[in-house]
Amino acid sequence: MSTQNPLDSQIIKLIVAMFNAAPGADVLAELRSALTAGESVENLARNLVQTAVFKSLYPDTLGSAEFAARFANNVLGEEVGFDQLAFATLELTALQLAGLDRGQVVLRAIEALLAVEPTNPEWGNARQAFENKVTVAEYYSIEKQKSAQTLEELQEVLAPVTSSEFSTENAIRVVDGLPPLPEPGTPTTPVTPTPEPTPVLDNISDAGSKTISIICKI
Repeated sequence: MSTQNPLDSQIIKLIVAMFNAAPGADVLAELRSALTAGESVENLARNLVQTAVFKSLYPDTLGSAEFAARFANNVLGEEVGFDQLAFATLELTALQLAGLDRGQVVLRAIEALLAVEPTNPEWGNARQAFENKVTVAEYYSIEKQKSAQTLEELQEVLAPVTSSEFSTENAIRVVDGLPPLPEPGTPTTPVTPTPEPTPVLDNISDAGSKTISIICKI
């Protein structure tokens, strides 16, 4: 098993929150070098929000509330109810109106989400889903040392991950090159048995006798 650099966890959480993607080994190494050279996580977040990749997801034309709504939906998704999503949007909007930039808002959101008790009935699933995505991103980027050329490929690594343990295990199977397993309880398509060959009598005129032949009806 690969030894994890203490900085990697901070980077991967940031990338998962900002891009809903695994960083991949190459990007992780590049960002780790920046932190090792003395750059703070906050400055790293600020730099990442200025990249073309981030702006493709969150254009500068988005207002504070629009950015907040899109970011909250991408991070929390279907793991929270409508009221929780609306609350998160308001909180993220308020942070921006108070003067925080988008990089700082992302870091505050990560901090708040990870402070939630796992058993919290309203927010616990969202925290678990985020942690599961981090787990798969770490496996992909550190344990398997995989990389990709596009954001879409890196997002695909985390696409099936939810708050369920099964989704995490399945995503890791895919990283390993194995086919995903069906969800527990998913009905499988019944296999139609192949009909047994039917023995029939076949007249062979030139032999002048009856011979047993096996004919498979199609």
